Amino acid sequence: MLWKFNFSLFAKRFFDLITTIIIFPLFIVLIALIFFVILVLDRHYPFFIQHRSGLKQKEFKFIKFKTMKYLTDSNNIILSDEKRVTKLGIALRKTSLDELPSFFNVLKGDMSIVGPRPLLLEYKNLYNSKQLLRFNVKPGIT
Repeated sequence: MLWKFNFSLFAKRFFDLITTIIIFPLFIVLIALIFFVILVLDRHYPFFIQHRSGLKQKEFKFIKFKTMKYLTDSNNIILSDEKRVTKLGIALRKTSLDELPSFFNVLKGDMSIVGPRPLLLEYKNLYNSKQLLRFNVKPGIT
């Protein structure tokens, strides 16, 4: 048999799409509000986009709200996260609202609502055989 239908993957994708479509109208207003608040208060582009490893180690663009500013010391070395995180960023992180734009990744099919956290590309070569199993499923928001 050349073609094999995997019902569990289909059901998971169907669940992700239906859930996202149902809750997205509620979130889109909140996403727009947070977008403009970051734009006004922090005066920088509100989205943080980074390449991450997904299903089968395929690279994708992970999106979330920016919670830190790009600040360096006198030697042009990036300051610690604690010094760069904004007041709004602290609140967004505590409430996990910084993750709302990740629903765009779910709609696109790069992520699932439930799954392991998408990790940075530089960790790719550090996994043992057991840890590599995380790439058998799509990364998730939760």
